[in-house]
Amino acid sequence: MLLPALKKARDMVKQISCLNNLKNLGSACTFYAMDYNSWLPSSVCQRTADWHTRWFQWDCGLPALGYVKAKSGYIGTAKQDAGWKRCDYACPAVVDTKNDSRFDSIISTIAMNLFICEAPQLRGPSFPKPARLCYLVDSFSFVLTQIDLLPCIGRIRFDHVGAANVLYLDMHGDLRRPSSMSHTTWRTPFWVGTPSYWSQTSD
Repeated sequence: MLLPALKKARDMVKQISCLNNLKNLGSACTFYAMDYNSWLPSSVCQRTADWHTRWFQWDCGLPALGYVKAKSGYIGTAKQDAGWKRCDYACPAVVDTKNDSRFDSIISTIAMNLFICEAPQLRGPSFPKPARLCYLVDSFSFVLTQIDLLPCIGRIRFDHVGAANVLYLDMHGDLRRPSSMSHTTWRTPFWVGTPSYWSQTSD
């Protein structure tokens, strides 16, 4: 009887630790926005027409700019072998991505929502309902590119007793289960929102 209770307690500790990691990353993103005229970090930022200057990979960009410290140089990495060290922000529910077939060479346990990253609305104050829109989330790579909830690269990872930690654009976080997310269309407030969603100014 004690073993299931102990496992549940350990899983809860991992979930809370992971959520705290996301909130700390949210603070780093807020500091970034304060320094860059309210523009939030994104996985793809087109600031100029020059291809070589428009790419911003958030998981290595934030450490490179000094907003967070990442032992491997990449946020959320859990791979541990030659040349790699486990990042402090790696999800504690993932032991090591090296031997986990769900992960590819990108090896990050946290993703940024690509569905909002190229939107002009990524400037923080212009979001009307940031508390409903996913920003960072447990995943299998550094960017969330799929709304299908099956385990796969670019999708949400539900490793916390069948649920995933989510950080929203208002920088609050919570635990979400698959049943609470739409995976039939990306035009929902959780993923990106409809055109009418962007134009709304109040609840």
